Amino acid sequence: MNFVFILQEVVPLPVMKSEIVNRCWFESWFDSHYYHLLYGNRNEKEAENFIKLLTDFLKPTVGAPALDLGCGKGRHAIAQFEQRYRTAFVNSLAGFRQAVLVGTKSLDNNSNLAIFNSLIHLGANPALLGLINRPDSVQRDTLQNIIETKEYTLNYVRSKEYEKAHQTSARYDKGISEFEKVGFEELYHPFCFAPFVKDAVVSIAMKLEEIIPIKINGTVMIVGSIKQVLIAAEMIETDGFVALSKEDVLISQGLDAYFVSKPIGRLPYAKP
Repeated sequence: MNFVFILQEVVPLPVMKSEIVNRCWFESWFDSHYYHLLYGNRNEKEAENFIKLLTDFLKPTVGAPALDLGCGKGRHAIAQFEQRYRTAFVNSLAGFRQAVLVGTKSLDNNSNLAIFNSLIHLGANPALLGLINRPDSVQRDTLQNIIETKEYTLNYVRSKEYEKAHQTSARYDKGISEFEKVGFEELYHPFCFAPFVKDAVVSIAMKLEEIIPIKINGTVMIVGSIKQVLIAAEMIETDGFVALSKEDVLISQGLDAYFVSKPIGRLPYAKP
């Protein structure tokens, strides 16, 4: 007599001759009566929840390879595809945004560089900029360094540097400097503890003012005040407008697409 274990109960079953005669077990098992008895509590929703937990922990980048060793109906492969599609869709739906390299340094002098595309203007007086940081379910050196030192830099680079800029999103081990790994050179000024990107088009020294939790998805907004701006005078127009397009500054869309900007004109203040 054979046995199938279901929720810690031992249920005697007759030999399953009709389902396995002249065939390998895996040819019939996954659609057999007994398979559905054993795995009746497993469905597409359960697979989606499992994949979400897995990806939240591993944080794979868009387009990263994943090996699904087949053992079932493919519920997890479907859930993984749908989640990656949704991630790419929603991230790119936000449109074109400034690609900014955030420079930080730990208290034990390890430099860090990471690309962000979530820079937000919060106000001119006081001069405030915001960044959205993803959930800290995995190691976030940039956020930790900012919290510890209260200082960081924002750096805009030219479009020709897009491959190096993108590579800073790789998950290097703690203590490994992205500056060194991807080929950007560190630059320091006495008014800021954090490193700048040498030869950046625009570099901004920032002071941490506030960390605002966004409870609905576990992200946080990093609110900082502008301390110093390093920029060529010819990029600033007579009314104070910063003409980033003059220097072919890198912009981005989603998590992995990069572009250059092309101005079409400036308009006067709109009135009724």
